[in-house]
Amino acid sequence: MALQETALSPKDQTTSIKALSQQACWIKDQTTLITVLGRQRRWTKALNIFGDVWDSDIEPDAFLCGAAVSACERSGKWQQAMSLVERMHGVDLRPN
Repeated sequence: MALQETALSPKDQTTSIKALSQQACWIKDQTTLITVLGRQRRWTKALNIFGDVWDSDIEPDAFLCGAAVSACERSGKWQQAMSLVERMHGVDLRPN
């Protein structure tokens, strides 16, 4: 069976674009929050937020992952940082 292309109506296209834009803003906000928490050496809170994003339906990006690794690094939590790096292997992160 051949795959059929599904054309979106202009209204559906606008809705899809808005949804993607909102997701991108949410990821950026979470990345900023993780970065601030990392600077405050609050690595456990940063990892909790990272875990919430990771478990959501929204795909994390390299900035978010880097912020989480940096939050661990700033607190000297190298084992946690390396665990995150291992977790990210094999995940197709979108380019930044």
